[in-house]
Amino acid sequence: MHFEDIIVESLESIEPAIKAAKKGAAAANASGKMLGDGEIRNLNKKLAEAEEELARAAEGIRAFRESWTASDIYDYFGSEDYINELLGLLEESGVDVHRVADVLYVYPALVRLDPNSQAARVDKKLELKIRPRTLAGSLKNIQNRPSKFPTGRFLSSLFKVYKALASRNLKRGEEWVGKSILLRDIYEMLSAAPGSDYTEQEFVRDIYLLDASGEDLEVRGHIAALEASSGTRDEKKTLSIITRDGQKRLYNSIRFDPMTR
Repeated sequence: MHFEDIIVESLESIEPAIKAAKKGAAAANASGKMLGDGEIRNLNKKLAEAEEELARAAEGIRAFRESWTASDIYDYFGSEDYINELLGLLEESGVDVHRVADVLYVYPALVRLDPNSQAARVDKKLELKIRPRTLAGSLKNIQNRPSKFPTGRFLSSLFKVYKALASRNLKRGEEWVGKSILLRDIYEMLSAAPGSDYTEQEFVRDIYLLDASGEDLEVRGHIAALEASSGTRDEKKTLSIITRDGQKRLYNSIRFDPMTR
């Protein structure tokens, strides 16, 4: 049984209790208004109606809660069946999605399921609405929104770390500009700050978004060049990403060259 099926059946099961709760609440509110207006003739009847409906609602909710506690839905979330159900709905909705291990690339977002928290992590946000149809709709909205990737800010951060690394152990007369620095080394420095939860996957995703932005990668009189040719055979030096169209792309290093006017 799919997550969607469990939700639909559960909604049908609890619906009588919800209806009774609404009727009881309406009767209770009417009783309060009658009392406030001094309409005492039918007050006892309305109070009895409220009591009866709310008691019916309480009993229905109690029974539903007992069955819900034993539901398989908690084990189902995060399983291969759930992931396949979500992927099917995403593809049905026209969302570009690619799975690599436990990560779903739904550009510009990275999505991870967190069974322990009974939630999905969409980048840094903990998404509690995990019904596949609902989650697929949220991810579609994220993908269809205009890009808000902070190209300039990210490029400035890269430049700052690049300059610090490229300036190390320079020989006399040697300049830091134009040197190729491993992106993995830049990531390690960016993520070294106390309390940082910047994952390598997020970093490579940001590199890809920067690369795919179509903007001139200019910062402080220098222009960035992302390199994938050198060292791509060395897995320890190379970062890889699945692009929005499902292709594997490799990134190895970056260099900043002075701009020529």
